[in-house]
Parts: sequence; structure tokens; C-alpha cells
Amino acid sequence: MLVIRCEFSEEIGYGHFFRSLVLAKLLNDYQSVRVAVPENLFSEASKITPKNIRLISIPENKLYSSEIIFYPKDTTTIFLDLSHKNNIENTTNLNYLIDEVLSRNINLIFINGLEKERFKLDSFNKRIYEIIPYETSKLKIQNIKHKILYGANYSIHNPDFYQNFRKRKYLTQPRKFVITFGGSDPCSHTIKILKSIININIRLNVRVLIGPGFSKKNKEIINLVAARRSYKVIKNNQDIVKHLDWADVCICGSGITRYECLAIGVPVIFGAINSYHIKLSLSYQKMGTSLFLGDLSRVSNTDIQNIILSFNNNLNLRREILQNIFKLRRKGYGLMNLLKKLNKERVI
Repeated sequence: MLVIRCEFSEEIGYGHFFRSLVLAKLLNDYQSVRVAVPENLFSEASKITPKNIRLISIPENKLYSSEIIFYPKDTTTIFLDLSHKNNIENTTNLNYLIDEVLSRNINLIFINGLEKERFKLDSFNKRIYEIIPYETSKLKIQNIKHKILYGANYSIHNPDFYQNFRKRKYLTQPRKFVITFGGSDPCSHTIKILKSIININIRLNVRVLIGPGFSKKNKEIINLVAARRSYKVIKNNQDIVKHLDWADVCICGSGITRYECLAIGVPVIFGAINSYHIKLSLSYQKMGTSLFLGDLSRVSNTDIQNIILSFNNNLNLRREILQNIFKLRRKGYGLMNLLKKLNKERVI
């Protein structure tokens, strides 16, 4: 039995959970899989989980410290998708869980989407792996006391993104924009982008994706603002591949969506959704496949408008970004390679 443990909430976002579902779908080919989530999120998780994937509910007072007693007794490997707030800032309970897992001879695999903000182990253990799930990751491996897998050969993304890759030309100004800030958008960045973009003096075809965790108030505001320009609002959408395939440009935050856009060939205009995403965002910007807005809590509406216009009005800039995207094109076998590697080493 395999268990995937992940954090998600309105504050953290839903990216960790969606990544876990992609992983669970393919792990089912090797062993039975369960996805473990906190009890207060179980109902929300159930609404967006495919019927062939079963969930485990962990009581709030048992998180990390005693949660392993809720896992199936025949569990052989646990995947833990790390979050900054609950795992990197606060390691006490996580260390307790690690000790419990290893004492039962269970393999532990960290999925670390935080890249350079690493969780450091005190001692080496051959049953611990760390996966950096992005194909563009570049790390200096020093004093690592566990096995680490990273780079294009071990990225974790839905293969459908790669299969729908196409090289865009953009000889004319881009018109089709997708705005998406994940499953919850607690800082209301969708609204900020919308209020900026409706005042641009260019007729755009815009799709606004609203996740399942958006507040009722934010949904109402988004619908009102979008209606001023007849923008299409799409609620609780789970087929993001279809919308990114349609798009000329995606405006998003500093989470997983950037990498999904790279996989499908869509240029990105993105901003850091919080302060500890700044370093990750600057690293991503260096690839030359996007335009970076900066810290979204500080960027002005005028700044947003100017960056969108600079992309739309500068043919050479668009060509450069598209060329960089094509250079970084991958065939999308990272997740399959990862599972084959883990299976060969008898971890799954």
C-alpha cells in the first residue's frame, strides 16, 4: 500500500493536492494508493478527487504527531508533499512523523516543490528520498544525507500538458488570455489582475478560472468585474489543459501553473504570491520563458498593464520568449521515469 500525504488549504493553495492526484493516478498501476488529508479538508478534497482514488482523513489533533496510526497497516511507502508553513518553518511534528515512519521500516519520499528552501535531515537513511518535481531545477548537491532525484527526468506533471505542446507564432498581437491563481487565491490576486486588465485599451478574449476554494465574496466580485468586458468565468474547472492549450498567454501566480504552461508551450506573465516565493520566482524568470510582475502584494495596476502591453506590443520579445520555451521543451516522461526508478529500487 502507498500513501500520499499532502497539505492544502485556502492559505497554502491547492497545487500540492492536485499534484498528489496526478501522482496517485499513475501509482495505481504499481500498488493500491491512498491520499491522506487533514480532517477539516476531507469534504472539500472528496469533491475534486476521482472516484478510483480513496482518501484518508486525519483528525486535527493527530496531524503528524500520531497520524500514522490512521494509515493502512500494510503501508510500505509514504509520499509527503512538503509545504513551507507546516513543514519548513515548523519541523518538530514533521521530525516526529519521520521517526515513526522509519521505526516501522516504511520508505519515505519527500516531494519538495520549494527547491532551495530545503528540509534538512540530521542523518543519512537509505529509505528516504527527496524529489524536486520541476524539470528546470538546478541544485548544488552538498552535504545531502539522503537520495535526491531532480531535473527533467523526474518532474511531476500531468503528461497531458506535454502531449498538447505546440509552438506558437504570435505574428500578430496575442488576444487570448487565461487568468488563473490556483484553487483558492486567498490574497485576491485574480481580482487585482482583472481590475488592471479591463482598463487596457485592447480588446482581449479572457478566460478567468476560479478554483473550488475561492471565497463567495471573491467569486461575486470576479463575476461583476469580468462582466464589464464580457470575460468568461469558469468555475471549479479541472480541465486546465484545455484552457492553456487555447491560450496565447497565461497570467498566474508563482506555483505549479508556471511549469504546466512551460510544458504545454504557453508564455507566462506571473507574480510572486507571497514573500517567500520571491527567490523561486527570480530563479524561474532567468529561463526567459516569462515576464515577472514582482511581489503581487506590492505591484500596482499600472505596472501590470505596462507589462501586458510590453508583451503584446513587442514582437521581438514574444519571439525570444517562444524560442526559449521551445529550447526547454520536454517529452514529458519525467513522471514515468520517476516511477520506473522507484519501482526498480523496490520503493513502490
